[in-house]
Amino acid sequence: MKKQTSFRKFYGGLLSNSMCYAGVLWFSTAAFANTAYVTNAGGVVVTLINTLNDVVESSIAGFSAPIGIAITPDGRKAYVANTGGVGTVSVINLANNTIEATISGFSTPIGIAITPDGSTAYVTNSTAGTVTAINLSDNTTTAIAGFSSPQEIAIMPDGSTAYVTDDGNNTVAVINLSNNTIEGTITGFVVPRGIAMAPDGEIVYVANYLGGSVVPVNTGNNTPLASITGFSNPLAIAITPNGNTAYVVNYAGNSVTPIDITTSSPVVLTPITGFSVPLSIAITPDGETAYVTNDGNGTVTPLDISVTPPIVGTAIGFFSSPYKIAITPQTPPRNLTGLQQTNDFGLVFEDFTSLRWSASTFPGTAGYFIYRDGVKIATLSSSIFEYVDQNNRRGTRVLYSVAAFDSIGEESAPINVVMND
Repeated sequence: MKKQTSFRKFYGGLLSNSMCYAGVLWFSTAAFANTAYVTNAGGVVVTLINTLNDVVESSIAGFSAPIGIAITPDGRKAYVANTGGVGTVSVINLANNTIEATISGFSTPIGIAITPDGSTAYVTNSTAGTVTAINLSDNTTTAIAGFSSPQEIAIMPDGSTAYVTDDGNNTVAVINLSNNTIEGTITGFVVPRGIAMAPDGEIVYVANYLGGSVVPVNTGNNTPLASITGFSNPLAIAITPNGNTAYVVNYAGNSVTPIDITTSSPVVLTPITGFSVPLSIAITPDGETAYVTNDGNGTVTPLDISVTPPIVGTAIGFFSSPYKIAITPQTPPRNLTGLQQTNDFGLVFEDFTSLRWSASTFPGTAGYFIYRDGVKIATLSSSIFEYVDQNNRRGTRVLYSVAAFDSIGEESAPINVVMND
């Protein structure tokens, strides 16, 4: 059973924190019903997995040997790289899970990454030696030349720079995203494939597929650090949202190896077995579950990484050469504000608070829960973005929270505001 954070337990700890002041505060809690989108490189579909129960929900048809996939930060769209045919990128509207556009002009596109602000997608053209930038406002494209056989992309959290593995010349290219030009090339790799950026952007990790190692690169000066060894054809990397652990897919070893990256001297932990020719890995936004694609038996394996050692779950199948996975983000409401005013009820003066917020961008939002000091006080429809609470005596401190919920009642992370009289 998947772990879910107790809302009351979460707020109990929050309310005891004397450093919490009036203003807008963000916190994270595990709950929303995320969907994992899995590309089937051996077919024409992208398959949807509900990450709460690990059940295949449906499939979307209309692709051509899809491999790369990325979801926009607001959770509204997914971009899928089709390696078959003439080479295209399909755009999925996640509100109804239909293909709403197809962008042409690619050449065996494999890797795809989207900037943190959601404005641009970058796609590797492995057989053309280029990377294509897609303006997501109108789907126009611009090609960046100067590569040999570009594979995967990782983008800095501030959106300033992209790192591209190039297994054709054993390098990692550095792209300045302000002008879409290559500003540097990092050497010393051996058929680099997978790449993952640490959440703080200080280190990017590169998998040497034929070198049997993972190389951390300092993004401050683009210098490779000491190689981390002990892998078997490492192909893909994913890092937990808290930045504590990197998980490396061993293509030849049928395993996934965790690396403790909390210190300057990473520690390779015991490999996790039970996979079948694994190709890629993705981690849920709450950091509790990883999903690994198995090309050997056409399945996807959930991995409970909330416990030590991680627990390999029951494989989900069947797929046609499942390759990449993208998981929808948890998108809470935005821009919560509170305004206090005073009512005169004769002998008793009370405050009332008007709350306003902007909609969650999650396509499956069914409504909003309102909490006062951790206790649910209202349930609103998805079309309402305002609530008035009449029940506050003067001189009290109140924590208000608004969380989006989906069709089965699972919640997003809350957005919070503390009101002090």
